[in-house]
Amino acid sequence: MKKALKIGGMALLGLILIALIAGFIKYQLLASAAAERYETLGESSPVLTEDGFSFRDMNKNGKLDVYEDRREPVEARVKDLVSQMSLEEKAGAMYITMIGISPDAEPVDRPFIPKSPMDFMALTMLPQSSEMLIDKKMNSFNIIHSLEADKLAEFNNNIQQIADRTRLGIPITIASDPRH
Repeated sequence: MKKALKIGGMALLGLILIALIAGFIKYQLLASAAAERYETLGESSPVLTEDGFSFRDMNKNGKLDVYEDRREPVEARVKDLVSQMSLEEKAGAMYITMIGISPDAEPVDRPFIPKSPMDFMALTMLPQSSEMLIDKKMNSFNIIHSLEADKLAEFNNNIQQIADRTRLGIPITIASDPRH
């Protein structure tokens, strides 16, 4: 009996070790995939000055496009931006889905220890944030966490910095279902 318990304990320990190694490998693969995606992004938008006004050169072409100029009418800005968007960017702009927030207020791209059901959902049911932002060119998200205001603001700043480095620099729209 003692021998069977000892063998069972060793087998259990072996399974735990295998699970830890598999988790470490998955963490490394996810982190590497996200890093590779982020490396494909360009630089942050430089600032252009025209007639004493400062503008972000969101598409980084060195000139002030109509969509970048807040002095232009909204319809003209929209028409200019849409004319510059690829089919993939237009399709990505038509979607809104959920996005997770890591405990350090970053988009969820690598596993972490979940502290809530929403953390668990973000880790297991949603694609990596970098996949949605970069591969699928999505820019509208519903946050699924109810965090402290400073963490939400930090997350918003972090994700906007990523958006700024995309081809056209289109900001991310963040929504949240009302909390009842």
